[in-house]
Amino acid sequence: SFWLVAVISIATGIDLSFRTADQVYQAMLLDKLSKVLLFCLLMSHVVTTPRRLNILIWTMIVGTLYNGYQAWEAPFSRFSHSRLDGIGGPDFRESSFLGAHFAIMLPLIAVQFFRSGTWGRMLCLATGVLVVNGLILTRTRAAFAGVCIGILAALALMPRGRRGRIVLCLVPAVLGATYLMDTGFVERMKTIELAPENADKSATNRLAIWSAAGTMFVRNPLGVGLGNFGAELGKYDWSVSRRDAHNTFIRCASELGVLGVAALGTLLLSCFVCLHRARYWAMQTDDPAQLRLHIYGLMVSLTVMLTCSLFMSQLYIEEFWWFLTLPICFLRSAEYQYACSEEQVLEAEPQLAEANSWFPDAYAPLPNLGLA
Repeated sequence: SFWLVAVISIATGIDLSFRTADQVYQAMLLDKLSKVLLFCLLMSHVVTTPRRLNILIWTMIVGTLYNGYQAWEAPFSRFSHSRLDGIGGPDFRESSFLGAHFAIMLPLIAVQFFRSGTWGRMLCLATGVLVVNGLILTRTRAAFAGVCIGILAALALMPRGRRGRIVLCLVPAVLGATYLMDTGFVERMKTIELAPENADKSATNRLAIWSAAGTMFVRNPLGVGLGNFGAELGKYDWSVSRRDAHNTFIRCASELGVLGVAALGTLLLSCFVCLHRARYWAMQTDDPAQLRLHIYGLMVSLTVMLTCSLFMSQLYIEEFWWFLTLPICFLRSAEYQYACSEEQVLEAEPQLAEANSWFPDAYAPLPNLGLA
């Protein structure tokens, strides 16, 4: 539905010639969203068992380990204004997006640490240390805010039977991260001010951007068109012309209007509904603890991601949509685990068969890679 809203929004600011730079940018965004849509569709129909879900999460962790290693060995030329830039793919070319990626992955890394054996825990520990180090090097305030809110969410959502272990691991993790913080990181985090009169120039500019974006939304309730935020912003405040929204939801409202806000809001609501249903089905199985830990980790990761989205534009970042698709994978994995625990054949569950009818033998077991 969000993709359809994006397509409809093209009518407000693009023609088929794609002659101007903004129109080329719009075409690039539409092409990117189309690819993301296809990838998410495939992922939601392939990752339908606990084992496949586990393989996916390990793949994400290994990729994050590589990014963390790149950040650790990055030369001084990769730093701009004392912030690490240019690590990873195009979506992570700016330090803010890389820092947010590290913050979002931390809960999943921690959950895999609890679920794994000795080798898996060593891999998660190494990844966690490199990720925290990389997050500090990016000096991203949005990621720092996400981590702080994520810690509160982790404490509030702790599953029964694991609370003591989680607290025992969380305390040394916070102390270790504090030890790694350098003076530059601490000084930048001190610039986070809630009071406008005490805010720095960057925060003041964001307030001006959000004010102009609010006026833009009021005057264009159906949006100004896909990718037109920067081009249209100067009409409402010339001092912030061509600036980014620094807020995922404000950019969505400004470019895609009320339809885009409704579509994105529905997607976010469906994520937590899917996780609630996945937790319910997991509780009906013989061994609910493992899948419940995954659900717990993803809920904390989504909390971190949404917090970061309040201070940066992730609307066209692929990872944002991957994490919105993961709850579907969790739900189908929980349904599959419940079906297996009740010794039910797939034909006795038509809703599962229909959900995976696009791929033959979607629940076929995959080989064990030795990482529990």
